[in-house]
Amino acid sequence: MENLLPFLFLLLFLLAGCKDNQTKNKPIIVASIPPYQYFAKEIVKDSFEVITLIPPGVNAHTYEPLPQAMKGLQEVAVWFQSGDLFEKKIATVLEQNNPGISLLDMRKTVPLIPFNEDTQFLHCEKNHCPLDELDPHVWLSPKLAIQEVKAMEVLLEKKFPEHRETFKKNTAVLIQKLKRLQEKIQEILPPNEQRIVLASHPAFGYFCNEFNCLQLAIEFEGKDPLPKEWNRLYKKIEGEKIAVALLLPQFNNKGAELIAKRFRIPAVMIDPLSPKYEEMLLQLAKAIAS
Repeated sequence: MENLLPFLFLLLFLLAGCKDNQTKNKPIIVASIPPYQYFAKEIVKDSFEVITLIPPGVNAHTYEPLPQAMKGLQEVAVWFQSGDLFEKKIATVLEQNNPGISLLDMRKTVPLIPFNEDTQFLHCEKNHCPLDELDPHVWLSPKLAIQEVKAMEVLLEKKFPEHRETFKKNTAVLIQKLKRLQEKIQEILPPNEQRIVLASHPAFGYFCNEFNCLQLAIEFEGKDPLPKEWNRLYKKIEGEKIAVALLLPQFNNKGAELIAKRFRIPAVMIDPLSPKYEEMLLQLAKAIAS
């Protein structure tokens, strides 16, 4: 909890400036995670205040915001959500005290995919799968990130029609950045060769789906594996050429480190919530390719 306090004070400081921002006609946009904060900032630029709710290095899936962190959210105009559990607790209170807020669950803007028992991904129609059982890490695919950015633009134009032309221009620039990022990753990871990656947490499925990789996750249904799952994972790894073991700063990496050491797999730390979105994805691609 102590490592959250500096962030909470910062969040309160930003939100305490709501009155000043109102005076300057500078509405506040909240993004649950830093990658969505990056997208939103690129669309609205300096005309808005864009903040994120997740402190650096914190697990968004288990994050519990303190009441102090929610007091100033009554002035927020737009909230881009990632689908994590903490959002439901805040949203209930927030919608009661701020009925004018516009919420966008980013999971609803793209096709989602679930896991099967072998930690591979299968396509799934949203209407036939519970939303909370599908993988929310959509932003790690540049192709799907482009769709998310377009959905952000639509909501922002509806909320702030006076900024429509600026949003369109900035969104077009951002989409070009993401397309160039796609091209760079495709050069690093040519599609004619499938690579297998081991991950301590199954965050990279959409990236793997786009760039012809296969993700094997240490976690089993959100928990550390039981002995039978370990045995199944060992059997699956034996005889396979694993490109890299991906460690995440928000999660327990002991299992991945153990397997990496046992099978002599290079291990690399990747933060899927990094605010340096393009740099992070290029680092991921290079780690898989090396």
